[in-house]
Amino acid sequence: MHLERPLVFFDLETTGIDVEQDHVIEIACLKVFPDRQKQKFETLVNPGRFLTPEISELTGITDEHLVKAPRFAEIADELSNILANSDLAGYNAVKFDLPVLRNEFGRIDKPFPCPPDVVVLDAFEILRHHEQRNLAWTFKYYLGTEMPDAHRAMGDVAATEDIMREQILRYELRGTPAEIVSKLRYPFLDSGRRLKVDGEHVIVCFGKHRGKTLRELTESDPGYVVWMTENLDTEVVEILRRYVHFESPEVPSYPEAAEPGS
Repeated sequence: MHLERPLVFFDLETTGIDVEQDHVIEIACLKVFPDRQKQKFETLVNPGRFLTPEISELTGITDEHLVKAPRFAEIADELSNILANSDLAGYNAVKFDLPVLRNEFGRIDKPFPCPPDVVVLDAFEILRHHEQRNLAWTFKYYLGTEMPDAHRAMGDVAATEDIMREQILRYELRGTPAEIVSKLRYPFLDSGRRLKVDGEHVIVCFGKHRGKTLRELTESDPGYVVWMTENLDTEVVEILRRYVHFESPEVPSYPEAAEPGS
């Protein structure tokens, strides 16, 4: 690979997976110059909030590790020097690490230091482009052999059963189907990631009320809850019925298919 300007490989550990709401707790960079010299940078970052047990278990980073770590504003200048006039590389960086990093700079009113025409090489995108992650590929990955009777409906069904049996054994997926799906999605409650659990609260993850709890919404804008129950898909509506005891015939309905306040 020919480099016309430095390429910074970077990775973030964060307080969660919401690119708009969550914060960086660790950042590592490896800057590769066109002459192949390298420069490393890594630091823990105090996010100003407590970590969930799940994040600590996943990363090995605890609140105790972060107490004396610098805040993002304190490392922003040094990090800016690393990223200046550089392209970027990472794994799933386009959809996760990069937007998280942009938001961190935005919170402290600093411009994002990469050039406007920054190129982002994403190893995940390269993988998806060159490896056909279809059923046959997945079957070979888990079972170690070519998939028999591919592209016939019953053959695909049998292969899917074999794959899932291996996944359940390999990843020790215990419980009912509902319990397994719940663990896979956590902290989100639905497949579209529009509602998530935060302690005892359910958080809205879309629209003008992003970041608010359902309890707050039922008090401050109950009509929005009505709109959600009338316009979102059945999966979300069923979740709302479980978590919100809401009946108010006097609340006006919003126009169908138009988000209130949009």
